[in-house]
Amino acid sequence: MTATLAERLLAGDPRAIARAISLIEDEDPAAADLVRAIFPRSGRAYLIGVTGPPGAGKSTLVDRLIATLKNALNLTVFLVTHDLDSLYAICDRVAVISDHRVVAEGRVGEVERNPDPWIRECFQGPRARSAQARGTGPARDAPA
Repeated sequence: MTATLAERLLAGDPRAIARAISLIEDEDPAAADLVRAIFPRSGRAYLIGVTGPPGAGKSTLVDRLIATLKNALNLTVFLVTHDLDSLYAICDRVAVISDHRVVAEGRVGEVERNPDPWIRECFQGPRARSAQARGTGPARDAPA
């Protein structure tokens, strides 16, 4: 199945694209096989924009897609996000840009403890607490 789906996907078949997205969303093990099958033939990187109404599952889809690609192909991924759920779900290292400059960089836990007021508000404010409530944010007992 995967080889046929890979060929159709590479040919731009809309149904194959939809099936590939479903495999990734469903965390189906066949998604990793599909990525392995198409990656050597892709030959270039693509910028993908995902749009839709709030609550449609865009972040979940993108997080799973990135995790699948990262794990299946041992890739380094560069992600620009303001979504703390995504940051906690898939990032190993982060860089924080504020006032047009990098104000902190390092492992997520290191950056969380940075004394910069903007970073503290971001990682310990309402958005972080919301991510924490969903189980993707920092541990409740993370040092301040």
